[in-house]
Amino acid sequence: METKVIENKSVIVIEQSNPQVVYVPSYDPLVVWGAPLYPYPPIYYSPAGYYAPGLAISFGVGMMMGAFWARRLGLGLRAGATTT
Repeated sequence: METKVIENKSVIVIEQSNPQVVYVPSYDPLVVWGAPLYPYPPIYYSPAGYYAPGLAISFGVGMMMGAFWARRLGLGLRAGATTT
């Protein structure tokens, strides 16, 4: 740490002692914030095989609902489309 006087103002300059080394602060949240007020729920990950079908189904349902709403609201899905 170094103190400089610039235009009658005291300025503190903080520089790294070794520019080749970067210090990253780390802390233990339990020490800083204390114990949690209630226990955290455990993290549950579904088996990998369940993700792809669920994503495909939800994407397909979203596409169908979007097409339905676009048709009902008169937005049309192509030029010259008419609603009934």
